[in-house]
Order: sequence, then C-alpha cells, then structure tokens
Amino acid sequence: MKALVSALLIFATQPALADCTDVCWGAVAIGMWLNNDGIAEGSSGVASNYSTEEEAGQRALAICAATGWNCEVSETFNTGCAFVSFGRNSEGIIAITSDTVSGAYNDCEAQGYDCNAPQGSCVAE
Repeated sequence: MKALVSALLIFATQPALADCTDVCWGAVAIGMWLNNDGIAEGSSGVASNYSTEEEAGQRALAICAATGWNCEVSETFNTGCAFVSFGRNSEGIIAITSDTVSGAYNDCEAQGYDCNAPQGSCVAE
C-alpha cells in the first residue's frame, strides 16, 4: 500500500484483554489518506483476544478509525502475533505487517523506506 507523498503515521493498539475462552482472534486494520495539505498519513489498529474473527476485526477498525481514515482490516489471526510498521520515503508511505516485530521492521526497511517501530499484539494460546 503506497501513497505518493510524505506522511504522518499514527499507531494505536488495545491492551491485550482476554475476551476469549476457546479460540482467540486478533486483527490488524490499516488506513491511509491524504490530508488537506496533500500529505499522506497512516493509521493502524491492532486488536487481540476476541472470541470471534468478526469481533476482532470490528475492534481493530474502531481503533484505527479513532485516529485515521479509510481503515480496512488487512489481516486476521488466531495464533501468534501481528505487527505493523509504517515507512516513508520520497515516493510515499507503506504499511507492512508481519508476525514478528523484526519481520515487520526489516521487511519495511528492505523496500527502501524509513520505518517506524512496529506496533502489534499477540493472541492468547
């Protein structure tokens, strides 16, 4: 995902609260938009430990939308973790997700972007 100008990047996560009893779900939502000055901005929401995939997705969307626009669920998961790193360069911004902090950051940097520290969460197993 890329926009065509520099960016202000906003991350938001929720505290890991166990709402699930059997299978726990998590989700990542990402939003990107151009502000009134034509500057690309990005926002994310990460939610974990919900009883259903739908609940996790709705919560991730709400977290993302609290600080941004055009949020969409980019992935859901029921094992492990998910992290998102935003990067920017002269071409614009990008959002990279991975199941590890280092994976999100390294994959972002490998594409030639100056990347922020990843934010994310894990589901209870």
